[in-house]
Amino acid sequence: MNETERLDPSVWLTFIRGTELLSVRFPVISLRDSMDSWIPTSIRPCADSPLVFEPEVQNNSLDEERFLQARVPIEIRFETDDESGVSVLLIELTAQLTYRLKPGTEYPSSLVLEQFKKQAVYNGWPFLRQLVDDLLSRSGIRAPLLPLLLTPRFAKKESKTGKKRPK
Repeated sequence: MNETERLDPSVWLTFIRGTELLSVRFPVISLRDSMDSWIPTSIRPCADSPLVFEPEVQNNSLDEERFLQARVPIEIRFETDDESGVSVLLIELTAQLTYRLKPGTEYPSSLVLEQFKKQAVYNGWPFLRQLVDDLLSRSGIRAPLLPLLLTPRFAKKESKTGKKRPK
């Protein structure tokens, strides 16, 4: 995709109307603490460790049905909920979202797929917030609910020269 290309809103709208979210799974979940034997009962997400998303999308077909699968790896760091702000917990997970392309919906162009990757992050975020809240509360750890996702940061893309360019 070239930097001057812009996605036509009507093309995007037609594509979105032709997709249906079927499932959200978390096939990879890892909790690691950085303390030897103690995790405080009250923590907060690290302010200096912003979330950066690198979603991937692949297409699959099964009989007459066509699917898109988005994988979104995510790392969330937590720190103590006091003035020290010591990093104490890392949650690594991968959200896997499966979408069905409705009959008559064309397989998306690379321009549409780039936008769709970002859309998958928004679609999966409510499920991720609930999962993290549930994991922490079942572990006896109090943490505020992760905030709403207003403007996610995406990883920079490699240009043809091999240098990272701003997204």
